[in-house]
Amino acid sequence: MATAAQIIAKAKTYLGMNGTTFRTAYYGSDNAEPWCVTFVWYVFKQLGASNLFCGGALTAYVGYVCNYYQNAGRFFTSNPQVGDLVLFNWQDGGDIYDHIGIVTSVEASVIHTIEGNTDNGVVALKTRSRNNTIIGYCRPAYSASSDGSLSYGDSGTAVKTMQQMLMMTGFSCGDSGADGNFGDNTLAALKSFQSKNGLSADGVYGSSTKAKLTAVYNALGVFTATAKNSVAVRTGPSVDNANLAAYPNVAKNESVLVAKTVTTSATVNKWYYALVGGRYMGYTSAKNYNTDLALGSSGTAVKTMQQMLLMTGHSCGSSGADGNFGSDTQTALKSFQSKNGLTANGIYNAATKTKLTAAYNALGVFTATAKNSVAVRTGPSVDNPNLAAYSKVAKGEKIRVAKTVTTSAEVSKWYFALVGERYMGYTSAKNYTKS
Repeated sequence: MATAAQIIAKAKTYLGMNGTTFRTAYYGSDNAEPWCVTFVWYVFKQLGASNLFCGGALTAYVGYVCNYYQNAGRFFTSNPQVGDLVLFNWQDGGDIYDHIGIVTSVEASVIHTIEGNTDNGVVALKTRSRNNTIIGYCRPAYSASSDGSLSYGDSGTAVKTMQQMLMMTGFSCGDSGADGNFGDNTLAALKSFQSKNGLSADGVYGSSTKAKLTAVYNALGVFTATAKNSVAVRTGPSVDNANLAAYPNVAKNESVLVAKTVTTSATVNKWYYALVGGRYMGYTSAKNYNTDLALGSSGTAVKTMQQMLLMTGHSCGSSGADGNFGSDTQTALKSFQSKNGLTANGIYNAATKTKLTAAYNALGVFTATAKNSVAVRTGPSVDNPNLAAYSKVAKGEKIRVAKTVTTSAEVSKWYFALVGERYMGYTSAKNYTKS
């Protein structure tokens, strides 16, 4: 099996080559036959992934490719993805199945491809309009990366999340923004981030790069703001700047993720530099937003609120303090509000924040550091099972202690603490030192 990224990377090693190699491998000798399909067949074959291309069939005909993927339920006429095999009809009055290429990246109005048998007779990179010359897109059943890393050609939610963090930390992923496709612009953005942060600029989103990008992103203090009405999104922090073409307005009640607040001296106005539509970065006037947190909000501010709710005894569900304001967090917040004489509307407004912060501060929370690896349990006893979500604290790891419990049966002390900055559990106090 192979990933889309591997197929594209392999195809690019043949850039500039004519059809001799591919026709000879297919027919046994060179000839004058068209070779766009032969090129695609050859690329998959070289990676030991022939089964992904038409089930391993030997074919040099675009029409066969179309029929195979239609029958397999893997043929699409819209929403192309990186790695798709795009089929063309030049509408010249002949056979409708004229040409094939491999999609390398996707934009709103065009796709970028690598193709054999191009108009200059070699393997070449092309940009094609998404118009009626495209018959459709065949989608091989690529495998995912085995180690969880992301690389050129990958697509999906994980790629989109990476793109959002890159953009919010100042690295553009091109006009398509966070579209979930790891193409040329995303590759350039990732390499730039790696280079500026002392990492190997290999363009692979592995564990080291992910940890560094996540840390830089978290340091921004990103928060959610909700539009009080329809608000313009601009290319700069001024009404003199043009609307952002890709996303000119945020709708009433729509949320944005704010990376930073900019104050302009000319107008003494505050502008948010924010992720809009989950996909693009732009400037939008701060006065038209409120920063109350509610169902659907996400980010650092939500995680901080969840941690305080957890430590004051209000469960946010099995995901703990994950930074996402879901239904379990809303229930926890309503419970806190009800018990503290507030309107139980599930909105984290200024009054609720003041009350929750005071309740948290009253706990006298302190930090403790594990002297060795320590179990985290569901209750203050060795008879309780380990906490499924976070079973152990590593040596040297810090926890935040909400209260100390002394059990009469064992005459031992247990900490009820926030572990992994996300979950609450009980852990034996004797295995920690106060930080």
